[in-house]
This record gives sequence, C-alpha cells and structure tokens, in this order.
Amino acid sequence: MWILILVLSIVAIILLSIFGEFDEYEVTVFSILRGFSVAFLVVSIIATLVCGMFVVNGRTISSKIEMYQTENQNIENQMNLIIGQYMGYESDIYKSLKSESSITLITTYPELKTDSLVTNELDVYVANNNKIKELKLSSIGVSNFRWWLYFGK
Repeated sequence: MWILILVLSIVAIILLSIFGEFDEYEVTVFSILRGFSVAFLVVSIIATLVCGMFVVNGRTISSKIEMYQTENQNIENQMNLIIGQYMGYESDIYKSLKSESSITLITTYPELKTDSLVTNELDVYVANNNKIKELKLSSIGVSNFRWWLYFGK
C-alpha cells in the first residue's frame, strides 16, 4: 500500500508540475495540490522504509526461533543427564518417582535448585522460551507490515 502511495505521489507531482503552469488561478490550485503530493511523498517514503525494515528483519525470525528451540533441547538433555545422576545418587529416596519432564522435577524438588548449574540452565531455558514467544509475536506482526508495504501476506 505504501509503495502504491509512493508511486501515485510521484506521478501526481510530475503531472501537477507539467499541467500547473497554464493559468494564474490554476497555478495556485496546482501548487497547493503539489504541496499535498509532496507531503504524501515524504510520509510514504518514511512509512515504506519503516515497513521495509520490519519485513527484512522478519526473514530471519524462523531461523532464530529454530536456534532457540535447539538450544532449549540441548539444555533439557543436559538437565536430564544431571537429574539422572542426581536420581541415581539419591535412588533410595526417589525410588518410586517416575518423572516425565526434567523441568517439572526441578520445579518440584528444591534440592535440585540448589545446584548452580541446574539453576543457571533453568534461567537460560526460561529466557529462551520468553524470546521464542517474542519472536513468534514479531512474526505475526511482520505479515501486517507486508500488507501495509505491498499488500503481501
């Protein structure tokens, strides 16, 4: 849409400059219209640049999300290993416990939280999940910017 407005503004400025020099009364009207066209041109240039920046940044969102998900998977694997070692060490206490998720086990048992490695890994995991949410929200916004820029999806 902004690209269309940009092109129409340029065409209007050119046409008003060509046809605006015939009559003195029309010169004033044409110069006012030319002023509005210049204003639309400036606004559309700024809007096109802003929307373009968001669309260009949106191209890398899926790879960023994939990177954070891979990192979270690695963190889960590390925490599963640490928890497995901890459960082996404390097997007489946790003999009947069968956990589906290491994240659930960490949040349930505070003894594991005292391990600084697990705490740091959990903090990184939560930060990565928050970043993934932000990136997914940005990817939703990119489609809006595409529409405003060139009626795209």
